[in-house]
Amino acid sequence: MKRIITAIIAITFLGSFYGQQDIHVSNFFASQNWLNPASAGFFEGDVRFYGDYRSQWTKISPNAFKTTSISVDGRILDENLKNGFLGSSINFYNDVTGDGIMKTNNVSANVNYAIDLDQYNRLAVGLNIGMLNRSLTFANFNWDSQWNGDSFDNSVSSGESGLNASFSKVDVGAGVYYYGMPSDNLRIYGGVGLMHLTKPNVSLYAGEDNLYMKVNINGGANISVPLKKMVFMPNFMVMLQGPNKVINVGTDVKYILKEPSHFTAFYDETSIALGAYYRAGDALFGTLRFSMKGVSLGISYDMTLSDLSKANNGFGAVEMMLMYRLSLGGGGYGKASF
Repeated sequence: MKRIITAIIAITFLGSFYGQQDIHVSNFFASQNWLNPASAGFFEGDVRFYGDYRSQWTKISPNAFKTTSISVDGRILDENLKNGFLGSSINFYNDVTGDGIMKTNNVSANVNYAIDLDQYNRLAVGLNIGMLNRSLTFANFNWDSQWNGDSFDNSVSSGESGLNASFSKVDVGAGVYYYGMPSDNLRIYGGVGLMHLTKPNVSLYAGEDNLYMKVNINGGANISVPLKKMVFMPNFMVMLQGPNKVINVGTDVKYILKEPSHFTAFYDETSIALGAYYRAGDALFGTLRFSMKGVSLGISYDMTLSDLSKANNGFGAVEMMLMYRLSLGGGGYGKASF
């Protein structure tokens, strides 16, 4: 009986709040290419690789949700454009629900143009074009027509028609992004991304089930404490998609163990950062990140606060991230990032 109640709670939660909703991650401040195509290239360095793995709600099912995402971005024509740059990125994510029952793959490219408003402020507009693929494995499904009186016989035809085991759809998004340096000790950034502008039909059954357009609003700051080796990095994100919404707010506190030189910039910095965040109506999550020589390793842990905690005992998700920034001797437009 306890297992049945747990399953009902989980299914109710998923059906009510996560239908038609995209993936979300706790390291949202480090994966802005997924939030806003106009943010590509805004980082210190020349080429950036980002990878993230998230395992969620394993107390309900060992394979409830597992999400892997990667992206590579950089700047194009950085030296040839006097008042800005062209940014680009390649992005991919794979999301698996259950024991491989449903899989979602998304591969996309971002391209943006950033213009210098003045010496301290930059504004960018960007476009995202991608391919969304979703597949469903019916092999483990049981249908009424397969019940023989004692058990389900999968050799018997289900009698179902109109089921789409797999489909692929073109997906388009756009965004605007701002980055500013009001003072030597303050960097601010943020923007708005509009995803799924084409509202592709994602029905796995005959009929229409158009994906809701998604609005991502995110921003943050780097606030350096004068004469201290400490940096406060508050961040927020609001994701609106149909009836669903995700609101994250919190801050990281970075302590610089080894300061960068004037010649090597971020590449010679060694630091550790701790963060605390709140996802409205859902969870508290903490982050830990260590950075050295352009490499950042991080981990986060979600503690469920919603009614789902009755099913997962408060264990929400574990997430790991890896970031590597390579300097080819260029400048850098994203000192606000890390």
